[in-house]
Amino acid sequence: MLHDKITSANSLNQLVFDEVERGPSDDLPLQFEAVSHMSEEDRRIVKALLDGMIVKYQTEQMVGNLGSQEGRRITR
Repeated sequence: MLHDKITSANSLNQLVFDEVERGPSDDLPLQFEAVSHMSEEDRRIVKALLDGMIVKYQTEQMVGNLGSQEGRRITR
């Protein structure tokens, strides 16, 4: 019975967290594992750094899209 529960949980994880859709690249799980052993303050700092990099990336994507749209307006 325990085996069935584990198999069901693994199947559910595959459906919910399909590697193609989402999941860290090969090197990130090891880094996240290392971070999980850090002090609470260090983990908070790492999280803030990640949040900052994500916002930077998303902003660059939005600005790039705005530039592409502006270029289309000029040529019309």
